[in-house]
Amino acid sequence: MANLGLEMNFRLPTVWLAGYTLRARLYSIIVFLGLLPVLGVFLALAAFENARTDHGALDRAARGTIHLEHINGLVYATVMESRGIYMSADWKSAEPFAQKLTVGLAELQETAQRWKAISIAGQRANVNELSRRIDQFVRFRTELVRLGKDESTAAARAFGDNDANRTVRSALNDSLNALARAYEEEIGQARAQIEANDRYVLIALFV
Repeated sequence: MANLGLEMNFRLPTVWLAGYTLRARLYSIIVFLGLLPVLGVFLALAAFENARTDHGALDRAARGTIHLEHINGLVYATVMESRGIYMSADWKSAEPFAQKLTVGLAELQETAQRWKAISIAGQRANVNELSRRIDQFVRFRTELVRLGKDESTAAARAFGDNDANRTVRSALNDSLNALARAYEEEIGQARAQIEANDRYVLIALFV
């Protein structure tokens, strides 16, 4: 009997400790399960914030591309008006082309400045280079108009239709193409990041 009493006294604390450990484990599981929705909400909020940022980057790159295409169109139109001056026999016939050219140059500079203000920081060096090329292009074409008016269309043609003019135009094209490629890379990276964020959102919602 004494031995039986000792055995019972020994088993009781053991059973009690085992029950306490089980309850602790259950509480831990309950707390963990209770925290899962909170964790899921935080993951979803973080994913949505990242998605918002990446969509903003994509939007800026897309708008930059639109401005770049507009600038390219204005440059092309300006070149066509310049050729109209070259082909004119005198200033009277060249003046309509010169007027359109002057308006086009003003719009080109205005568009370039507006676009520069919203350009992506990572493309600032390319943007500054293109801006410099545009200023050079505008000065060159403005001088062409002045020569056609103050001297003759032949003087304007001699000034504009040469290797120096083609070099300025070629340099501007190079800057436009370089920046177009850079924007394409920015758009591709932003889209890839958005796709990755979409997957994170789905995982967070699943959790």
